[in-house]
Amino acid sequence: MSEVSTLSAEEINSLLNQMYKQSKEQQEQEQREQKKSRVLLVDDAAFMRMMQKDILTKNGYEVCGEAGDGEESIDKFMQLNPDVTIMDIIMPNMDGIAALKELKKEYPEAKFLMCSAMGTLPFVTESLKSGAADFIVKPFQADKLIAGTYAVLNRTMPVIPGNFIKEWESQLKNYPADRTLSQAEIDEIILSYILFAQNPNLNETDTLTGCLNLRAFNTDFPEMLKDAEANYEDLTIVSLDLDFFKRVNDTFGHETGDIVLKEVGQILLDIPAEHKTYRQGGEEFAIVFPNTEKEKVFLIMEETRKKIAESPECLRTSTTASAGIATFAEDGNNDVELLRKANGALYRAKSSGRNKIALAKEEKLVTKTAHYTVEQLKQLEKLSKKKNITEAALMREALDELLRKYKE
Repeated sequence: MSEVSTLSAEEINSLLNQMYKQSKEQQEQEQREQKKSRVLLVDDAAFMRMMQKDILTKNGYEVCGEAGDGEESIDKFMQLNPDVTIMDIIMPNMDGIAALKELKKEYPEAKFLMCSAMGTLPFVTESLKSGAADFIVKPFQADKLIAGTYAVLNRTMPVIPGNFIKEWESQLKNYPADRTLSQAEIDEIILSYILFAQNPNLNETDTLTGCLNLRAFNTDFPEMLKDAEANYEDLTIVSLDLDFFKRVNDTFGHETGDIVLKEVGQILLDIPAEHKTYRQGGEEFAIVFPNTEKEKVFLIMEETRKKIAESPECLRTSTTASAGIATFAEDGNNDVELLRKANGALYRAKSSGRNKIALAKEEKLVTKTAHYTVEQLKQLEKLSKKKNITEAALMREALDELLRKYKE
């Protein structure tokens, strides 16, 4: 298996420093040579606008206008044409993200810096997807406001195409969605967005673990399945998930969680057999073994499970792993069915005590009555024909995704 390259912690820190920690001398020199950059402040709290204005004017910026809500910000922007707009999110009449979307639609080159106490993962990602170039969480340090404003003014923010947005978001599952992120975590997310959009070579590699990512899996697995079918060979897939990983992040912190993920990723990459390892997001991994029967994979994964539990950081944080195994064509004839069987086996491994490996088994199907709109059924029929997958299989896949989304 070829070795997958990734960015080191030092390289990531270097990139962050380039983005957010421009030298004060360089900023002052450029400000002496150029006209003052004009800033529009948008926040429903007058004291916040006053504080931002004081910081910015002391550092050579001109505050050309202020607005107290999203609607007013659109009018002010059209009147003043600022170089950068610093935008709050939660405001009356129209929130900051709605105003951002409206303005970017009409002025795609406009530059925006979001500044809000609502620094949760959904708000941060939605801001970036809507066109913001940076995000500062309140309360903030004056240096961060200046650095962020400078970065936004001097950065051309790349855009991730809409069909790849979900793949980028899948890499962020390790970040909690139910609490305000730290500024360091937000900076990491912004960097991941920029790298994903800018560097095609990184688009199939998970930058944290060095494993292949969900995009690569969605490309590779169907092709590997075709090869197995054409050559009458086995193809075995493993769905692996770290047990109670949220507890690791909550107890030891996000940085420790990242170290655990790196450690597990390296163990999976080093499995002594022909395979490919994918991080599908958060603490979820998939390992695919070409031309390998599932009984052999079971023995390999039993050893791998023990290595994970006994590795230094996993041992210190009491982290274990569970996995489910399914094989073509014994357990399924297409990628959807095989994934469903592997995930079903993973669920049994977890529900029976965790830190276990389980094989796919024949499932008993039961009838469940439900009602759908005519349009939904038409779209289901169309998708079934397009993908050559039965409507029942598609419905089971949708239910699996729903259960995965709301699992505890």
